[in-house]
Amino acid sequence: MINVVTIDDNKVDLDRINLILYQIKEVNLVRTFLNAYKAKDFLMKNRVDLIFSDIEIKNINGINLLTEIKRKSEVVFMSNYSEYAAKSFKASPLNYLLKPVLKEGVLTSIERYKERNLNQGEVVRFFFIKEKKSEYIKIYFDEINYIESNGDYLKIFFSDTEYETLLTLKKILKILPKNFSRTHRSYIINIRKVENFNTESIYINKQQIPISRAYRSKLRDTLLKS
Repeated sequence: MINVVTIDDNKVDLDRINLILYQIKEVNLVRTFLNAYKAKDFLMKNRVDLIFSDIEIKNINGINLLTEIKRKSEVVFMSNYSEYAAKSFKASPLNYLLKPVLKEGVLTSIERYKERNLNQGEVVRFFFIKEKKSEYIKIYFDEINYIESNGDYLKIFFSDTEYETLLTLKKILKILPKNFSRTHRSYIINIRKVENFNTESIYINKQQIPISRAYRSKLRDTLLKS
């Protein structure tokens, strides 16, 4: 499923795009917003796959909105004016649709998303964990910095947060992609997040992670080849 958010301060236009998206079986319409600031707050805290956003939103420009949140989602801009198309390039949109939005344009956007993100050998980009007694949380592999083991529990560290879940290193190693490597019996790192390293330690997001002798040689070769 493709998780989608829509943003438009015109209710008629918003209802139109939502109705089209509801008819597409691959789409899960997560949230829909008339208020750009509420949309911004939601997107700062939650990651979705695809955003359909108006450009001329009350009190804020849609291009600036999505640039500010440093999104990792794909975006399709919608507008009444063709001249905004060139300006939208700085946000690297997946598509640009003129209003009134037609179903054909939305379907084209969905197909572009699938070609860019889903048709690469159906690579899995996320998994779910249950943090203590909370709801299940979607974890994207490419956002993980490193993982620390504490018995039957794991702490998963990101740039600005961390989660603890009932899971072992042995089990999580079976689902992690190849860009993850063990540095120690209690640590796994995302190689793409390494800032610098020496024979004793690796540094990710200014955090020092130990390298044990058992993994030192293999890890060094892996890092120098990456």
